[in-house]
Amino acid sequence: MKPLAPELLEAIVAEVRSPETLLQLRTASSYLNTLATPLAFRSICFINKDNSLERFKRIANYDRDKLAQHIREVIYQYEEADPSEPVRPYALRGFDGTSFVETLAILSQLPALESLVLNFRSHDGPFSLGSDGDPSFPPEIVLQFLIFKALGEIDQGFASPLKSLTINRLLPLPHPSLREPTIITLLSTLTHLTINTTTNCSAFGMPEPHSDRSVFPKGALSSSLVSLQLHHACLRSPNMLAPITEIRLPHLAHLSLQRHYFSGRCEVENFITRHGETLVELKLFLCPMTLSTVKTSSRQSKRPRQWAQVWDRFRSELKVLKCLVVSERNDSNGVEDNGLGRYIDNSHSCKVVNLGKAETTDDENAYKRLQEVVESRVQV
Repeated sequence: MKPLAPELLEAIVAEVRSPETLLQLRTASSYLNTLATPLAFRSICFINKDNSLERFKRIANYDRDKLAQHIREVIYQYEEADPSEPVRPYALRGFDGTSFVETLAILSQLPALESLVLNFRSHDGPFSLGSDGDPSFPPEIVLQFLIFKALGEIDQGFASPLKSLTINRLLPLPHPSLREPTIITLLSTLTHLTINTTTNCSAFGMPEPHSDRSVFPKGALSSSLVSLQLHHACLRSPNMLAPITEIRLPHLAHLSLQRHYFSGRCEVENFITRHGETLVELKLFLCPMTLSTVKTSSRQSKRPRQWAQVWDRFRSELKVLKCLVVSERNDSNGVEDNGLGRYIDNSHSCKVVNLGKAETTDDENAYKRLQEVVESRVQV
């Protein structure tokens, strides 16, 4: 039986997705080792466990011309610790906090790293107890602060400019390291930024929904961003993650927002239309119009802002939009949320409000006009 042509063999190996299979192919022959190695080590994951940290260090430090040069993506995944395990450095249970910090420092030395994914929690449910059973210091939050602190102390910067950063299940708390020049420099080369927040933690007082205090400073959102996703697990202020009222991203083409409230103050609306010349894709999940941003009743003397006004403004000012996704009931994962509607009384109580039939018709007709314009651009 004749051996497969090198071109065909290369095409077959390129279709393999299983890391386990790729690692097995490396042992089959020297040629398959050459083909499979870049794919097997393209994406590396580590968790907050001793054996995982040591494995990552071995891969990253082993003859960088052989393995580390292939690492394009690193994924950190938080994992719950066994309560019976002893407390280690940094008041962490089940692994060495010093080794964890050393692992983070290695990220900056990877010569081809492009993408970093930080999964701060394994779920959006209740937070874990601290190492001594104290609910005031959940280990997920201790690690969140530790990661930001460690990244902020990498003075020499990253060997390879980071292009993509994904932060999942972030508890949006202020952290001094996020305003450090080293962090701003790290974020300055990004073209893709995704931040998905988690549910509130009772150990930390969260700011009021209308608060303008931001986790990330204005300079954290790079002018090179092409894609931006800011998703919340519960309704939060438009400026909670970054001061969007002050930001314009000259290359932004893709924007996805979840559980940001619109209001008569037009913060989110203005942020979107500010990118009318570049935005080709807009996704809005569970983003209600709030009739008030204070705790008092929504009954006001002036007429509240309607979605019809927003859709007509988007139709006029979003010049190149070709994809529009709006979901009032389901989040980005398709999970239904009946706690929010098209309109809510205020940003505190989130009580769903149904306006009159005439207003509903206006909203739907305006949205249809916007959708027709968007679809017409796709057909050109």
